[in-house]
Amino acid sequence: MMEDVIKSLLREYFEFQESIKPTNIKFGPFNYKDRSFKDRKRLNFLREKVEENLDKLNNEQLSNLLLAVEDIRAKRWIRAIIRERDSHEKIQQGWFYRLGLIPTFTEVNLFLMGFIFLLLLFFDIVFLEQVLDFIFDDFNFRSLGAITFFLIGLGMSIYHSFSNKRVSRTSKGHMLFFAIIINFMVGFLSGLHMLTTTKGFALILPSINIISATLLISLYRSGKITTTSILNKQAKLKEVILGAAIVVAIFIVSQHIFQNHWTITFSMCLIYATNIGNFINKWIFLSKTRFE
Repeated sequence: MMEDVIKSLLREYFEFQESIKPTNIKFGPFNYKDRSFKDRKRLNFLREKVEENLDKLNNEQLSNLLLAVEDIRAKRWIRAIIRERDSHEKIQQGWFYRLGLIPTFTEVNLFLMGFIFLLLLFFDIVFLEQVLDFIFDDFNFRSLGAITFFLIGLGMSIYHSFSNKRVSRTSKGHMLFFAIIINFMVGFLSGLHMLTTTKGFALILPSINIISATLLISLYRSGKITTTSILNKQAKLKEVILGAAIVVAIFIVSQHIFQNHWTITFSMCLIYATNIGNFINKWIFLSKTRFE
């Protein structure tokens, strides 16, 4: 039975976790103890196996499993999944979801967000200077935590677009934080930039950008946008390559022909990455499949 398999995997995971002995790691004058790379890899593998099998159970089966397991850590793990599912069902029944205000992200969407960020970081001096100013001029331990989460999310977004591995809940949390920060930053800053360069009725567009960015971060902070917004859809290499090529083309045209400010370039690329790109992929690759 599936429940017996999961109970066995949970037992193996926690027993291995308890058996791990910290490795003494030397880094120059520093000396600290931590798990070895081999132990971390094994522990992550077991965690992924547990999550993969837990996700196959419905809520009734999870409730039965909750009663069957004795380890308090396993009970917390299962309760967290049940709460996540219940929360997602409530969100789907709410007005924000019905109005299409709860975004979803695929691995391709997330890769393109990271790719655009890196493009600007390496090829736009103004963007690079502003990023460095934020890091060093406004530095504090709170911002250090946010920057660390952001960079992990950036790395995970690029890594998982080329990996066949299942995205863990922890990785989804980092990737979601990265996606929300990117969309909020671009929406808010592009709106502010456009407010200073537009007049009359054209002011409606930047105002909408700022309102949308503020609403997005508010929904995230209130728990309306969760890791369930990261869809379990494996990225295909052809989708990644096509998306990257189109983003590079948009970047070149916006930066070097129209000489737009980086916020406008980022906004244009992001519109493709999160919306238009999905339709183009479906149109090209589904049409190709039908003809074949």
